[in-house]
Amino acid sequence: MGAPTLHVVGGTSPYVEGYAFAGVFGTKLSNPGTLPAGAANCIAQHPAEDYLAVGHATSPYVSVYGWDGAAYGSKVANPATLPAGEVVGVAWSPDGSVLVAVGNTSPNIRAWPFSPASGLGTAYADPVTALSGLARGVAFHPSGRWVAVATSFSPYIEVYAWDNATGFGAKCADPAAIPLGTATSVSWSPDGRWLAAAHSGSPYVSVYEFDGRIGERLSAPATAPAGNGQAVAFSPSGGHLAVAHTSAPFVSVYPFGGGFGNKYSTPRWRSARRRRRRAWRGRRTGSTWRWATTRAPTCRCTRS
Repeated sequence: MGAPTLHVVGGTSPYVEGYAFAGVFGTKLSNPGTLPAGAANCIAQHPAEDYLAVGHATSPYVSVYGWDGAAYGSKVANPATLPAGEVVGVAWSPDGSVLVAVGNTSPNIRAWPFSPASGLGTAYADPVTALSGLARGVAFHPSGRWVAVATSFSPYIEVYAWDNATGFGAKCADPAAIPLGTATSVSWSPDGRWLAAAHSGSPYVSVYEFDGRIGERLSAPATAPAGNGQAVAFSPSGGHLAVAHTSAPFVSVYPFGGGFGNKYSTPRWRSARRRRRRAWRGRRTGSTWRWATTRAPTCRCTRS
């Protein structure tokens, strides 16, 4: 579907931009015909790579665009039931039939069925057991059977059963050992066996075994990230875990095999500006990574 493209979302119009990207920036693509309604916080590509979902601060709070690998298509009609407020995280189900968005206003999470023919459908019912508070990030389990959410209030990570026909199911019991502060990001290992969360409070990253319930928290890495965790992601193989954090060197990468290995050497690149987020995210068609600096755009690079 075309060359790799870097999608950038940020707080200044046009709020979402695309660049040809092959290790260096290439030609900037034309902006979408209908821009997001305000400052954009997050972006996620549909598993089939033909749509992009953008979460933003102003109503309708979420916008979905067609994508043909080289240009933005038309904006999909807004859902009848909008998110309750600013959206800070979006995620597609593995089969692409559901879009879930999380944000700052109760109920803090909303999900819709999606199809290319009909767009965003009638919103699923809210979870019976509400989230503990402000949501910061969201991720679908690789099987599509659970949804994990990072939140600002204890227990900081929350997992719901999910069914495409009925929507949110029961909330899993909280882990016995919860993260030690606000969780900002969650990531599932490709095999679905492990759930990672980046959070404030040392050791700044926690990984839990998962088998339909949130199990034991693994021992912390011998060398913890150097500051509050901001984003976390498993590599496409599941053999590495990357954590973005607030202090130099701003990103830490660990080998992972059912536990943390020794932290890799600090990468040679550094920025004079504090990195707020840097992590990779894997997809079957290649590697995807994103980064953002404080008050600067969020970027996602995808192989289309």
